[in-house]
Amino acid sequence: KIIVKSDMDSVSRGPIQFVGQLSDDYGLSRLQVSAKNLKTDQLSLHEIDIENSDFQEFFYVFPQGLILEEGAGFEIYFDVFDNDVIHGSKKVKSKSFFYKNKLNVLNCY
Repeated sequence: KIIVKSDMDSVSRGPIQFVGQLSDDYGLSRLQVSAKNLKTDQLSLHEIDIENSDFQEFFYVFPQGLILEEGAGFEIYFDVFDNDVIHGSKKVKSKSFFYKNKLNVLNCY
């Protein structure tokens, strides 16, 4: 399970901050943020450090670790992967957030 919230109101003042909660009965193995270019479908990924536990909170400042095209619109979301060795690791995707990168200023739309 993944729950993510953002401070989209402060987008015009700088980077976007995300806070979230992760949980899984098998434990968590990995968390990544994805930024998908809405015109080209090109995906930029950044792995966020988490501990291998069954519950964790995280904080991420966007666009840390991502290379984004200026002037492009993006869909941003988070994927969390469980630690199920027996049945294979599965992932869950968070809700999506949409923004436009305009001359190094991020604007929500």
